[in-house]
Amino acid sequence: MLVRPMTPLALVLAFVVSDARAAQITVNFTGSITSVTVDGVASGLGGIDVGDPFSGFFSYDTDAVLLYSEPQSALYRMSDIVAISMTIDGVPFQGKDTFAALNILNDAVSSESDNSDLFAVQQEINLPSGWSTTSPLGTTAAAALLDVEGAVFNDLSVPNSIALRDFDLGEIGLRLPDLTVPGSDVEFGLVSIKGSINIVPEPSSLAMCGSLLIVGAMVFVFRKNYSERTLRRQVSGH
Repeated sequence: MLVRPMTPLALVLAFVVSDARAAQITVNFTGSITSVTVDGVASGLGGIDVGDPFSGFFSYDTDAVLLYSEPQSALYRMSDIVAISMTIDGVPFQGKDTFAALNILNDAVSSESDNSDLFAVQQEINLPSGWSTTSPLGTTAAAALLDVEGAVFNDLSVPNSIALRDFDLGEIGLRLPDLTVPGSDVEFGLVSIKGSINIVPEPSSLAMCGSLLIVGAMVFVFRKNYSERTLRRQVSGH
């Protein structure tokens, strides 16, 4: 049988088709810090205070690997990606470019609605210079978006694109256990930093949302109580 070699045009088309199957999607965001707590008590820390501005991005892979799913929730693994990076009033936090988690909820029950859609990424992060932790679980950051009307997702598959304007609320969160910061020899317990992402929702959706804080509800503990250690075991296969 005669096999004809591929023409340069055919090679280009084949590459384009293959490349379109997976892509890294990046979304930039800005916002301001709404909460800084140490062991649940409000406190400034390391130059970060309520009201401080932040900016950054989150990224996800459209070819993320499904780890777990239930009727209204799916948890995906992403590898070799900086899934989240942000600077809070000049203090940088960046993902470790190893693995990350992507959580998608479709038409799930929330305190605002019976059909909310949720998109959230979480990753272990590098601490700023001079900051350190003794925790074996490491330090994590997350970004989450909530659509209370459930109009963004039709199913639990990873979306090919995403836009802040399609959601009603957005939030970032950092979980920093056993933390030491410059200028202090005290080891803090569990430090939690949260911030609101700048999103302008439709007036009707805004009225439904109230003052919901979404990161605390569904990012650091996923729908089936996945801890960072459990997630590590799933990702590494151990």
